[in-house]
Amino acid sequence: MKDVGQILENFSKSIGNTNMQVFKLDNGKNLFAKLEWENLYGSVKDRAAIAMLRNVHELNSSAISSGKYEILEYSGGNLGLSLAYMCFELGIKLNLVLLDTINQDILDLLEKLNVRVHLVDKNEGFLGVILRAKKLSRANPLFIFLYQHKNTSNIDVHYRFTGQEIVKQINKLSESTHFAFVANIGTGSTLIGNYLRLKESLDIDLYATTPAEMPYGTTLKPYAIRKFAGSGGLGHGLKQYFVSPYDSDIVEHFNINIEQCYKAINIFQKKYKITIGTSSAANYLAAIEISNKTGLDVITIFPDKLPDYEKVYLNDAE
Repeated sequence: MKDVGQILENFSKSIGNTNMQVFKLDNGKNLFAKLEWENLYGSVKDRAAIAMLRNVHELNSSAISSGKYEILEYSGGNLGLSLAYMCFELGIKLNLVLLDTINQDILDLLEKLNVRVHLVDKNEGFLGVILRAKKLSRANPLFIFLYQHKNTSNIDVHYRFTGQEIVKQINKLSESTHFAFVANIGTGSTLIGNYLRLKESLDIDLYATTPAEMPYGTTLKPYAIRKFAGSGGLGHGLKQYFVSPYDSDIVEHFNINIEQCYKAINIFQKKYKITIGTSSAANYLAAIEISNKTGLDVITIFPDKLPDYEKVYLNDAE
């Protein structure tokens, strides 16, 4: 039998403590970016995945090792990959609910990692993915549903670890105490978890990015459209559980479309020699505008780099 506790501990040691890099903006101000692609499986979602799996183990130490239960979760991409790798190593079956627009290379990888995939029609949008996962959870009592949008370990991992790392790094890199902080709204855990920790030690102005195609709090009907990764509104006027209590704290929302992100990736690559992902590009664009408006240095999260299958779109964004 696998030592689940030790495997989880090994994962934890390989996740977090990512570098913070300082990028000089054209106005002379600094962009302090947390390079989350340095995590074990290449994205900020490694933090959420290990936090939620550790929580499962802490609540029931035999849940993962017994062979009786299966993990259930939904994903737009990176979280699913993080969970797939971890569940494979832990020896527990993962059920993953995804939109049917998911890239075939990812589906092939998930198959190799023994993931049972449940596809949802693209016309149901990401809210449809969440609703399908809820339905599967109700139908099968042996599914352990992680439910990232309301799983408090998801926000806690950023408050306790990512945010604490940022505070230590900022204190070494800057003498200032007043910053803007901007991050994507997906579940909202990265945005709010870090914000709650940062504001305990620094004077923080909070900003958020979401896709222009499906903004935070939109009243549009959910639908699938290409947008920057890992973020977006739920539709029907619904707001993310972790974010809505702090709506009044957010100075401004930046709604950024996918074409803007691809252009920003090209600009960033030429300027800094790094090919960031679309959600990182959205934060970069927002940071430029925030700094120009306020004169502040900006702290942000770069969730991941651009996956190879998406690089074809960069040619059209020149």
